Amino acid sequence: MRFRNKTTSALESWLVCIAPAVHSQCPKMLAILTFLFTSGIRATDVGNDTTQLAQFCRRFEHRTAVLNNKLYIDGGYINVGPDIESSPTNYTNSLLTYADLLTSDDYMPIVRTGSPKPATVPSLAGGTLWADEINGRFYAFGGYFPEHTPSPFETWTHDELTGSWTKVRTEGNQMAYVAHGMSAVSSDSGIAYYLGGYHDGGTDAGWGTARLYTASLVAFDMVERKYENLTGPDDRGRGEGLMVFVPASTEGLLIYFGGVIQDRSGKTLAGRQQIWIYDISLRRWYVQNATGMIPDARKRFCGVAAWPDDQSSFNIYLYGGLRPNELNINGTVAFDDVYTLSVPAFHWVKMFPDNAQPSTGSNGHHSLTCNIINGTQMLVMGGTFPNSAACDVPAEYGQHNADLGQVNDDRVLWRVFNQDNPPYRVPGALTKVIGGTAKGGANVTAPFGNRTYDKFLFEKKYAVPQRYPTPLGTASSLASPQVSDKSRSAPRRATLVGAIVGSIVGGIVIGIAVFMLIYYIRRRRGRGTEVENPRAGTEGNRESGKMLDEKIPPDELMGQSRIEMGEEREFRREMWVDPVELPGLGIESQAQETELDERKHAEPGRREGHESG
Repeated sequence: MRFRNKTTSALESWLVCIAPAVHSQCPKMLAILTFLFTSGIRATDVGNDTTQLAQFCRRFEHRTAVLNNKLYIDGGYINVGPDIESSPTNYTNSLLTYADLLTSDDYMPIVRTGSPKPATVPSLAGGTLWADEINGRFYAFGGYFPEHTPSPFETWTHDELTGSWTKVRTEGNQMAYVAHGMSAVSSDSGIAYYLGGYHDGGTDAGWGTARLYTASLVAFDMVERKYENLTGPDDRGRGEGLMVFVPASTEGLLIYFGGVIQDRSGKTLAGRQQIWIYDISLRRWYVQNATGMIPDARKRFCGVAAWPDDQSSFNIYLYGGLRPNELNINGTVAFDDVYTLSVPAFHWVKMFPDNAQPSTGSNGHHSLTCNIINGTQMLVMGGTFPNSAACDVPAEYGQHNADLGQVNDDRVLWRVFNQDNPPYRVPGALTKVIGGTAKGGANVTAPFGNRTYDKFLFEKKYAVPQRYPTPLGTASSLASPQVSDKSRSAPRRATLVGAIVGSIVGGIVIGIAVFMLIYYIRRRRGRGTEVENPRAGTEGNRESGKMLDEKIPPDELMGQSRIEMGEEREFRREMWVDPVELPGLGIESQAQETELDERKHAEPGRREGHESG
């Protein structure tokens, strides 16, 4: 129901309220009318202007990414108004906002509006953002179209420096939109991953069958801008679970669990006890059964991974979610609890609330996001509450913060956000199970049950080469760039890098030319000048290290003395540049060419050595 229709309904009820008989709905109608007429909201502008911040109630099915101390929020739905019962409309969010992680109101980060978002950039729900921290940008992937007919697949990226959106021309396998898959990023290698997700009428134009979950794992190289389809755990479709990256094994591991699994008959089943592990270097899947206090089956929850400095354990925290219901695809029971899966012990520990029963009260919510901040806090953003009409802390724009290591003075999980939070510490509830101390040293390094993965998986040293910024501004990688107003007044990163590189190369070329000119002039001067006792002068040069301060006979310059050529080669090594006579300015003898060829063969591998470094 659109907001304009809600206005008409409210006015009709107001007529009932002014009738002689007092109507029981009058107080509610008065509240609705007060909100409508004072806010000035129109159905066409709620999603794309700051009204959503001024009248914030809830957000859900959005996507988030952390870059340069900003938690960006894009897409999904937004609710505005005093509560959901009086203002139930779900508006598509087309406004890019961010939580400023460097400023807070003493409770949570302050949420601000980001750069303008062109209308050509689709605002999707149920997708993900991949952060490329090295290059200061994020890529938008996946999701479904909330209002419009789905368009062909596109890859858009947002530049944090310039505030501009760009449609990227990619290579590799062709992609299509999928929604509510599992996403993770290997920041060190610059590769993002997306497992599963579904196709339906919201993702594919003309889709005429039932919802279909995919089974494949997609890898996106953010350096090469290249997609690759990889093999999933098996041939069953998957979605709406959680996947995280941990820096273990040679190139890292992806760990995935929960959500739904679609079998060959099309029936969706709840994933629960099985934990799937993907070794990135071997491109191989493993499965391991977990032990401990295993969470109830759920989907559309969120989570993060944290670990101590010694990486003796990797602790995956999950929060919230929705209980699958075969009769209602979205179910009616949502969770308000926190569990931690500690690997390689593969053991579940309940962190919140304290009792053994799942929390499914009015605070239970789903379709939310979780982001790890500084490796120690989990910032929960938004979600929808199926058993409550209340707004989600409007003053904080739906933000909730968990101190994962519970390093605060009260040693509690839920705490106000602290940018200067101490490093992650393994909480006592985990050390009781895996051993060690708050700083690490876990002595449980294998599952309590039967291990079904390679026993050396977590023992291999994680070693990914360091990568460096790779600007996007090459003609071959861009397709129909969209530039915001902010970017018109700010130089693009590619332009700055090009100018710097050009200046450096130009300076080197000029320096070489000047050196060659000086060398040539001194050679010419030496050819036309007589020197008394030249051999004695040469010995003096050899002893003192002066190579060109003394005048050298022409026959030595022409290559007739091996001793002087050897000294000349030593001088060149000190200058790091091989002198070459400028074309057309001198006479080269056969002896010189022979000596140059010999020098080339005398110093093999120098270029290869530099390139390999």
